[in-house]
Amino acid sequence: MKKKESALFFSYLCAHILQIAFLLLCFAIFAVILYLYDLPADPVLYAALLCAAVGLLSFILSYLRFHKQFRRLESVLLNLPESRDDLPEPSGSTGHLSTLLWRPGP
Repeated sequence: MKKKESALFFSYLCAHILQIAFLLLCFAIFAVILYLYDLPADPVLYAALLCAAVGLLSFILSYLRFHKQFRRLESVLLNLPESRDDLPEPSGSTGHLSTLLWRPGP
């Protein structure tokens, strides 16, 4: 179970890697500009830490929502009926189409 959880987290992380890379690129550009103007680096570090803290909180909350939705969908998938025999008979105007589309199983 632990391996499945880490794979889920890794897939979520890979899906958001561009956003993380963009944030790091913005920090680097800001640091280079301040370095070229010979300004102190303390404001850069302070801003980077504040943005990283807010970004980490946002990332954690977003992952928790993703994890909850994944578990809900996984539960629905596991509780699906095993065969078409468990489904109710078709009714209404599309009932005749089901006989064309669905052939009896083996």
